[in-house]
Amino acid sequence: MFLSLIIYFSTDFMIKEMGQIRHGIGMGIIFYAYDCLINEKKKKFLLVVLLATLFHFSAICVLPLYFIYNLKKSIFFYFTSIFLLLPFVAFDIKGMIFKLMSLLPIESFSSKAELYSGSEFANRIGFSSTFFLLIIMFCILLFLKYRTTYKPQIINVFVNIYFLGLIYFMVFNSISEFSLRTNVYFRMLDIIILPILIYNFRYRIIGLLLLVLILLNTFKTLNTRYNDEAISFTYFPYQSVFD
Repeated sequence: MFLSLIIYFSTDFMIKEMGQIRHGIGMGIIFYAYDCLINEKKKKFLLVVLLATLFHFSAICVLPLYFIYNLKKSIFFYFTSIFLLLPFVAFDIKGMIFKLMSLLPIESFSSKAELYSGSEFANRIGFSSTFFLLIIMFCILLFLKYRTTYKPQIINVFVNIYFLGLIYFMVFNSISEFSLRTNVYFRMLDIIILPILIYNFRYRIIGLLLLVLILLNTFKTLNTRYNDEAISFTYFPYQSVFD
């Protein structure tokens, strides 16, 4: 528990508690929805996801888990899928995505397409440090699934949750706001995955190295926001003698 709190406070706390509060509440509720999937309470899962969307509509991206959370596929399937999605990361296709969203008969999607098109939130992420960390964490989950006997049913659910998050991150890579806002619902599983590795003596060094990488990536992200005068005060409203 203590290690999970350290990871949370060093990654999501500053952004979700200082600025994106509704989004943070939605994430917390979705965490409970994952528990429903692990315990095979699918109807309760739908109700919890619906509750999360009342705080932030982006939580609706978790709904496909209802159909795939218990998917049992080979390593070849997962890596082939990731390979086929690489063009979404390599090329800027935001124009096509915004066009498709504007045609959807859902007002929330079409209005978001109009709002973010041409804005600073529509930048392509590309092959960033975050992307490679996601790939590494997904590989670790596959390792736990196919090479260990640690709670196989739960790890399988985690693999499919993380896999869906990777799909969102890659498909919406040309629009940073969509890519990060959707993927974070799945990436927050790091709070559970890393303690599993670190408290399991055999894989402790792997967990510790990943924790260091995540902390370094978080420092890079926070430093970027701190140096952006337009948004820095939102996330860093406090001053100290070091300022």
